[in-house]
Amino acid sequence: FRGIAYNQQADIDLGDPSRMVKKNYDAWLTGLMHQSHIVPARAVVSLARGDKSTPAGAAMFPGGTATWPSLDQLGVGDGERVVTATYLREEYPGLADQLHIWPVPRGHHDHVLVLHWHDHRLWVILADARHSPFLPESLRVGPSPGFKMIAGRRGENCDVACSRNGMRCEASHFDWVNNCTALSQFFPCENGYGLVVGPDIPNYVSLDSDKQARKCLITEQNPQCGAAHLATERLCPCLPRTM
Repeated sequence: FRGIAYNQQADIDLGDPSRMVKKNYDAWLTGLMHQSHIVPARAVVSLARGDKSTPAGAAMFPGGTATWPSLDQLGVGDGERVVTATYLREEYPGLADQLHIWPVPRGHHDHVLVLHWHDHRLWVILADARHSPFLPESLRVGPSPGFKMIAGRRGENCDVACSRNGMRCEASHFDWVNNCTALSQFFPCENGYGLVVGPDIPNYVSLDSDKQARKCLITEQNPQCGAAHLATERLCPCLPRTM
């Protein structure tokens, strides 16, 4: 534990812990989002650095504010701003680097992360445009037309697996296959699931001599179409070649 920094200041009042009960937190987060302004993800960086101007393209969150609790009722201080920005998984590392946060989502709830910059009196809500159930359809991003999940052969990369089926691998669509639900549709996953790192994931370890044998693996990294492993069968995101 020597490398871990601990709070050396006075105890922090975390407030009423009942607010962390899922139904209560969901209600708070939903209200906060509906009282926020939608801004482009790139604008969050300048706001987090103290920019007080209104970002170009800013608009109120769809659904209005009339039927939702006020910012004061939601615990937002007087004069503080609340903004929501959507992101795609493959864009997150670059955004995180500029905001000086962990390069993969941490501390999020249902694909939503809430950040609070006290010095700049700013609340930022980062929501995954593909997966967050808190976003309305107008802000969601779905798979491209013709998208198909294809299981590769052992040791085969996704460029080859998709091409063998008359399609092409689309790296931006790994988000739709890099999960346990998708893997279980194609592989038995007899020994459960594992969270590991590697460009050839998501996959199923079909080689019995491998230490992860008969597991389905997912990753927090951005997978690569051209990666492969001799012990695994990949699950690949494929699109028609004409797209």
